[in-house]
This record gives sequence, structure tokens and C-alpha cells, in this order.
Amino acid sequence: PEGIIELGDDCFYGCLRLTRIKLPLSLKYIGAECFGATYLKDIFYNGTFEQWQNINIDSYDAFPKATFVLHCIDGDYTLHG
Repeated sequence: PEGIIELGDDCFYGCLRLTRIKLPLSLKYIGAECFGATYLKDIFYNGTFEQWQNINIDSYDAFPKATFVLHCIDGDYTLHG
């Protein structure tokens, strides 16, 4: 929900049924292995791609080693974890 500013390390690690998630504009940090060992395919973000790039994303496997689509208000972007 809006107001969440941080997703900590291992937050969703191992949630095998997690394939899509909606992230709020208020988000400022995504921790190490936050989405590791998931089947995440779609992220819906309530901001622009430029705003997404300003989120502090831990460089240690925050996302699964796979391709996923980031859906922003200004378009869809294919990213690689």
C-alpha cells in the first residue's frame, strides 16, 4: 500500500507463488534478495520509469535471475534480474 518506504532483505524470498506485485510510489528501498527465489514476472509501479530508477535497489540479487516486466505509468519496460 501507499506509504510503504522499504522492502527489507529477503522480504519475499522463496515466495514461489509470487508472480506479480504492485509497488507504491512511496517506495525508496528494495533490499538484497527481496524477490529472490520467486517467479516474479510483472511489477506494477505507481510512478514513472525515472522515479523507479531513483529507488535504492540493493545490488545483491534483489530480483530473480529472470526477465520481468515493469509496468510504470509512462510505459512498460522489460528488465533482467
